[in-house]
Amino acid sequence: MQFYADGHAQVVLNRRMSPILRTALVAALAAATLAGCGDRVPTDPAAKSTATPSATPTDTDVLTGDVPPSGGPRPSASRTSPVASVPSACGLVGEADLTAVTGGVVTLTFPSPPSEQSGTNVLTGASSTCRRPVRSSWTDSGGNAALGGTVVVVLQSGGADLYFPVRVGDPVTGLGDEAMSRGVRLYIRLGTGLLILEVGIGSPTPDPAATELAWAKQLAPIALHKLGR
Repeated sequence: MQFYADGHAQVVLNRRMSPILRTALVAALAAATLAGCGDRVPTDPAAKSTATPSATPTDTDVLTGDVPPSGGPRPSASRTSPVASVPSACGLVGEADLTAVTGGVVTLTFPSPPSEQSGTNVLTGASSTCRRPVRSSWTDSGGNAALGGTVVVVLQSGGADLYFPVRVGDPVTGLGDEAMSRGVRLYIRLGTGLLILEVGIGSPTPDPAATELAWAKQLAPIALHKLGR
């Protein structure tokens, strides 16, 4: 057996060995060589890694959870933590207020108590929504008539930027910081928040929708006064 610089050994077989002994020795040396080299993987310096790099997390808006498009603008940072609560919307317009505003046109009754829903989210901030069932009746040339309806009052601490500056609607002056109407709804900006009034009370007037909006405009100063505005 001879040893070389790389640590390998070469066996010089004696020709005088018996064939059986030579065969056994060659088999043993082959097995030893395979055992020592089986875990070795040839390294190709030019080979490039095909492993897929782990994805880098994209920035996620901490408020909405939305992932902005690549290269696109992030959602507005002006929406910070919403206000925890707002006054009850049901306390802004009461039965007496509605009776006073609609008096002389219809007679109101209130078949059931109002319902209030409150909550908080990123778009509206804290909000309170009051739905008050009403029933209006009157007597005209056709006799007695009555209609059921609902008065809706919404107060929220955020969301004014969804409506103002006015893009779709009719500007209304003299109420809050800004105001506008869309159909029969009246929107009043209060800083970053909103007061929304919708007076769904039927009447015998030639244009009931215009009458409902006029009543909302009369109720607005009452509600704003209760808010200290």
